[in-house]
Amino acid sequence: MHSKTDRPGSLDACFAGIRDLLPAVDALISRHDTTKLSDYVDALEHRRASPLQSGEDFIAEVAHYTRETVGPDLGTAIAEDLRESPQVLTANHHGIDTFAQSTQSNLLFSLRKRSDGAAMKTIPVLACGSVPLNNLTYPRGLLIYACNDVAGKGGICKLPVFPDSYKRKLVSAAGPFSAEMLDRARARAKKLIADEKLPGPVGSALDIVFDDLARVGHAFPDYARQATAVNRRLWRRLFRGQVCRSELVYVEMESIACRLLERDLFDRSTICHQLLFDPELRGRLIAGLDGQRGCWLHEGLARRACEPASARGADSAIGTMFFWGVDAKGRQVPLHVAEGHNGTTPRLLGVDDSGNAWSIPLTPEEIARELRDRRLLPSIFTSYLLIAIARGVACIGGYYQADYLPAMQRAVGAALGNEPGEPAGTRGNGAASPDLYLSGMQAVGFRAGDRLLPAGPLEIIASGGIDDEQYARIGEVTVGQSHIASLFDFVMDVAPRGHYLHRVEHDISRLVHDSVGNRIVTISFDPTRQSG
Repeated sequence: MHSKTDRPGSLDACFAGIRDLLPAVDALISRHDTTKLSDYVDALEHRRASPLQSGEDFIAEVAHYTRETVGPDLGTAIAEDLRESPQVLTANHHGIDTFAQSTQSNLLFSLRKRSDGAAMKTIPVLACGSVPLNNLTYPRGLLIYACNDVAGKGGICKLPVFPDSYKRKLVSAAGPFSAEMLDRARARAKKLIADEKLPGPVGSALDIVFDDLARVGHAFPDYARQATAVNRRLWRRLFRGQVCRSELVYVEMESIACRLLERDLFDRSTICHQLLFDPELRGRLIAGLDGQRGCWLHEGLARRACEPASARGADSAIGTMFFWGVDAKGRQVPLHVAEGHNGTTPRLLGVDDSGNAWSIPLTPEEIARELRDRRLLPSIFTSYLLIAIARGVACIGGYYQADYLPAMQRAVGAALGNEPGEPAGTRGNGAASPDLYLSGMQAVGFRAGDRLLPAGPLEIIASGGIDDEQYARIGEVTVGQSHIASLFDFVMDVAPRGHYLHRVEHDISRLVHDSVGNRIVTISFDPTRQSG
């Protein structure tokens, strides 16, 4: 990690290190440091995309997914909102989402207004399901920030719902959690409370959350659908007032991308078909995105495919070309395109972590078949190609997306023969500007003595929920203050594995408390002191 964030002596030095590491954060702060979050969210609406294709099929598929999972009324409402404003959150990972950054960006996105000044009825989240259950956001179970020092590494307690054998299984490939899994998680939570590793109010909140998980049940066909229902219930628990009436709707991004591919794979007029199946365009695109975050490392992928014996687990750093393979254990298989020669068909090649070779013809028919069988999932690039670039949906993501999605757009534009540096579609299409990120801004913090910690759903529920006055104050927090409040999660995100030290977490939470503890909305468990 950057030396300025190793052991922060001052908040300015720590934040300077973050800005050095994350160009999108530096660019945004330079322009919007003192902008109120309510004004910033309003400004997102002024960037409208000019789609290369109609987005009506995207809206129809999102509405269909919503209708099937959480009911017809929300299906109708989300379609109305997307026609009014084709914007979605895209930084969130799918699964039970108790990650503070996700929760906070959902809160900010709920501030959006319709053209008549009314609040949007829904908060549409396209959540990435091609991530392992044990990743940073921990869809395997629950994250608890407000825990005693001995409860969790780095000050965060991880309470698993799925067993250890599921750690590397993808959210998109996971079956539903069972009643037995919930019983084991409840028992583990009760022991943590009995051992005083978690505060009592957290125990009460966990009882509420586990009851909600049990009510959702395991009648859903997969974990992805369960998570949509769970996250909607958790969202409703965050408020004790009446101001925020928007419904949170998580939709698995890959599911929507698969449905759009059913059309685009066979339609020669679509940008996706042209880039996947025209050898010249495909070659330019592969070269243009080689080494780009969210895409692929061509050399690394080819080397892995040629050396089956060396495959030892998934290496997410090398990415994948266009699609992830999904093995029999529900784990990622990186793939790359091997071009055909002398009239032979190009193929997707790879090796899973058991050493099994993969070879799939790169044709519309074969790709469609493998997608239906869930042996392939669209990659992040392919999902954004279909949704943001082709259909012009504004994807409001995080500070990494603010860099890589514009790079994807420029590479697509170059492959299609646009002028150098000109993105596909019109300027401002999708998330072509760092202005269009929300993940990394936190307006609600949890106060614990002289420390200010991130507030996820468990902390907010345990505090009694956000009241109307506090919700109104969220919009008064500035962009700069919200970034300072998010430093804890920034450091956890950018630190190399094994480097994030418990001592650093303590230092940062105290610095954040001193800087913005009286400027953002704060909650606590102390009944004798009202939250700010």
